[in-house]
Amino acid sequence: MQRDGRVLVGGWFTSLAGQARNYLARLNADGTLDTSFSPGANSRVRALCLQSDGKILVGGDFSNLGGQGRSYLGRLNADGSLDTGFNPGANYIVACLSLQADGRILVGGGFTTLGGQSAEWRSVA
Repeated sequence: MQRDGRVLVGGWFTSLAGQARNYLARLNADGTLDTSFSPGANSRVRALCLQSDGKILVGGDFSNLGGQGRSYLGRLNADGSLDTGFNPGANYIVACLSLQADGRILVGGGFTTLGGQSAEWRSVA
């Protein structure tokens, strides 16, 4: 949920509230579709995370976000436009996102490289 009460929605859908929305949408505080927000992705959105500055981290199965190439991970500005300065790229699905208290981003999924660096597989019992 954003500070203004609007709710971000990601998943496996191509329409919401009877209007075309590709895998990513936002609802107004009253539950109606926010028609001003339509960045779109070309495949499933699995994870959303809101940063303190209002920017929106998006992870999933996509290779395109907001009309531009983004491999499984991207970031939107609060208005839904693509943050063109953020493009770390993963080589496979991003399934979860979280923020640490210091603002660093935690990313989980099936990838083995992120931002051009090898990502180590770990399991926790």
